[in-house]
Amino acid sequence: MIEPADWKTNFTVWPGASASWKSAWMGRSKRFVEWGWLLYPVLAATGLKILLEDFPRSRPATLFLALAVYGCALIFSPRLRRSPAAWVK
Repeated sequence: MIEPADWKTNFTVWPGASASWKSAWMGRSKRFVEWGWLLYPVLAATGLKILLEDFPRSRPATLFLALAVYGCALIFSPRLRRSPAAWVK
C-alpha cells in the first residue's frame, strides 16, 4: 500500500511538468516568446530533481507515476511550443 508520505513524490513533480506546459504554451505567441526559452531549463530542473531526490527515496509505485508525468512533459511540451500552423503538416 502506498503511504501518504510517498505521494509527496508526485506532488513535487506536477509543478515542474505544469510549468513546462505553461511556458511552452505561452512561448508560442510573439508577445511572450521569452517564456518559450524557459521550457528546457524547467524540464532539466525537474529531471534533476527526480534523479537526485526521488530515485533514492521513493517507492517503485510512486516513482512510476512521477516518471509517467515527467515523460508526458518531455513529449508534449515541445509539441505545445510549436505554432498551430505547424501542426497541419
